[in-house]
Amino acid sequence: MAVHTLVKIVIPLYRLPLSQAEETAIKHTARILQSYPICFIIPEGLPKAPLERLIPQAGIMSVSNHWLGRENGISGYNDMMMSKDFYSLFADTEYILICQPDAWWLRLQKIFRHTDISRQDLFDKVGNGGLSLRRINSFIEACERYENEIIRFRKHCHHHYNEDVFWAIIPRNFKYPTAQEALGFAFDEKPELCYERNGQKLPFGCHGWSKERLYPFWKPFIPASPHS
Repeated sequence: MAVHTLVKIVIPLYRLPLSQAEETAIKHTARILQSYPICFIIPEGLPKAPLERLIPQAGIMSVSNHWLGRENGISGYNDMMMSKDFYSLFADTEYILICQPDAWWLRLQKIFRHTDISRQDLFDKVGNGGLSLRRINSFIEACERYENEIIRFRKHCHHHYNEDVFWAIIPRNFKYPTAQEALGFAFDEKPELCYERNGQKLPFGCHGWSKERLYPFWKPFIPASPHS
């Protein structure tokens, strides 16, 4: 089967063993996107053998524990995803599709009250780092162009300063999909409403399908229960 070099599937992981839901998500991703190269991104020192058994055809790339270790949590991950050095790792690829099996960083983040980014700033903005298609050259250029804004974001630990918020609201030269167009790419919160607004069509992917409050919607489409 021909391998597409236009897009590489990137799956960041920070710990093993994987949960049942994570294994289900990764296996499904590998099956559906089997004609594309897949690469696990893991912190230094994490065993590779379990991932080699899980998806034998996948590559494995080790990165700094600062980026993907337990110690820094969401802060390190945000640093990675707003770093020119990270995107330069994929300089031979035009796009990377980030596929995170679980939003672990949301459980690790520290929340502070003060923020100068409000919910209003995020109104009608689209983008979720957990499943995102990123053009390498554009992100490398943006890391350079918006270096000062990146430094400002890195000083905060509130979730309004997460890397996907940065990429959704800061780069003024990015071409963003409309909210309606984004529905065809992925659902996150309120999947029932998203489904109706998308003409009762499923999207390319989904966020948080294994959450107990969201799984009732996804169960007819994803029968492998993560809660059994």
